[in-house]
Amino acid sequence: MKDHRFPLRTGLLRRCALFLFSVTLFVSGLCATPEADVAQKALSDGNARFVGGRVLHPRQDEARRAELAAGQRPVAIVLGCADSRVAPEVLFDQGLGDLFVVRTAGNVAQASQLGSIEYAAEHLGASLLVVLGHTSCGAVKAVLHGDQVGGNIPAAVAEIAPAAAKVRARAGGAPVAGLLGEAVRENIWQSVETVFNRSAIVRELVSAGKLRVVAGQYDLASGAVEWLGTHPEQARLLSAGGHETRSPVVKNTPADHAGPAASGGGADVLGSALAVLEGAASGAGAAQASVGGQGAAAHGGSATRVEADTGRWYAAVGLGTLLLTGLGWWLIRRMEGWTLGRRLATGFGFVVGLLLLVGVLGYATIHRAQTEFSEYRTTARESNALGRLQAQYTEMRIAYLYYLSTKEEEFLEQYRTRYEKSHEFVRELQAAITQTERLEALKVISVHLEDHRAGFVAIVKQMSRDGKPTAAQITHLRELGTMLDHEVEDLKLLFIEEQNHLGPKIAKDMLEANAKILATVIASTVLGMLAAIFIARAINRVLAAMAGD
Repeated sequence: MKDHRFPLRTGLLRRCALFLFSVTLFVSGLCATPEADVAQKALSDGNARFVGGRVLHPRQDEARRAELAAGQRPVAIVLGCADSRVAPEVLFDQGLGDLFVVRTAGNVAQASQLGSIEYAAEHLGASLLVVLGHTSCGAVKAVLHGDQVGGNIPAAVAEIAPAAAKVRARAGGAPVAGLLGEAVRENIWQSVETVFNRSAIVRELVSAGKLRVVAGQYDLASGAVEWLGTHPEQARLLSAGGHETRSPVVKNTPADHAGPAASGGGADVLGSALAVLEGAASGAGAAQASVGGQGAAAHGGSATRVEADTGRWYAAVGLGTLLLTGLGWWLIRRMEGWTLGRRLATGFGFVVGLLLLVGVLGYATIHRAQTEFSEYRTTARESNALGRLQAQYTEMRIAYLYYLSTKEEEFLEQYRTRYEKSHEFVRELQAAITQTERLEALKVISVHLEDHRAGFVAIVKQMSRDGKPTAAQITHLRELGTMLDHEVEDLKLLFIEEQNHLGPKIAKDMLEANAKILATVIASTVLGMLAAIFIARAINRVLAAMAGD
């Protein structure tokens, strides 16, 4: 008798194979490497060749010049130091048109550098910005040691002053000779933060996933570049858009509140910047090196783990698809002797049960990610408010120091405005925070802010009587200011650590949710095909049996 079993088995298997091949291409597309990853790997590989003495000097021939004559599309932007020993194209072993290089003393980000960066990122399509400092930086050393410089040099290196002052304040009375390495690292993070604070274009591109900003440090002796990762407070920097980090050098004023002005026009500006920030443990918008070294490493490690999980999840989806196909086919073959009703009940029960399981798991994962993201947003808002409090408080102290130097009324008004703003942010935080220990820390900060204001009022009255404050008054206010800065910084670090903890968890949860949704789509398609095969075979058998009768 003619075999009426499903007659298109060979063709069907071909179609199943084509479907699985399409799924593989789809998953491969999901796993495609972002442009920034490719660019950073190219720079990392090039630096490894440079260190190992295996440089290729790629893309530097006549054909490359002819290609670039029609236009450029650099893969990365490098904001680096003008030091002759730090040439990005050489140390990354790149060719013509590969890098858009912006160099200035101390790798600082002033208006002209920011404009160049924005042009390369927005108009030329570069997907990676590397802020590259280097060991034994002469510009950082000059500012750290308070060297006397003239001409246009003070204006060029004034941006380094907040980083140098912060390192000196943290070190207390330690010799500055041993602080250069820390100051270089602090200055790198400060430049990264300045780029975010002063460039709306960079913030928009980073938020859209079109640009990545990373920090690096080049070792003059070894030739190796140490990748420091993205800024540990990048979430805050993106959400705080619009606040510019202002240099304290607003005019030529006496350089030190305890003595006469330094001689020399250029030196006055640099000396003023150092003196203003000498007593302040942080500058408005300055980067946090204490977080930078540890936080960036943790952030980079978390990103690496999430990227590794991505590959594993999608590999699991592909493997699950193959196993599901095999299991379905095995189940169909096992049902050869079953009745039609039993086959239908078993097959549809299997399909519905599997889809229900995947759907529930996907929902649970998305719900968990949403909850954690809500916590992350709350923490980010609180961290942002603390950053603004820190900025206002630092401006308040700067106004106080300028008043000591100039006795100008405008700085009294600036102090009052910044003081009121600082208290406004404290009240905002008190309304948002629920943890008892953090509320207690805010209460202490509020009290110390009031103490600082009372001390400043006493100094103003003393100066109106005797022309100058007492040494005890200045010492008291300086110690109180340092204490306040540490209290704000410590509280902010708690929120940053919480963000660093929640960020990778959210990324992992969203990855799992995406994988489970993808698994649901694939499982639905595969099970639908298997169900169609199963039903067709069952009906075919019934028809064959009826025809045989």
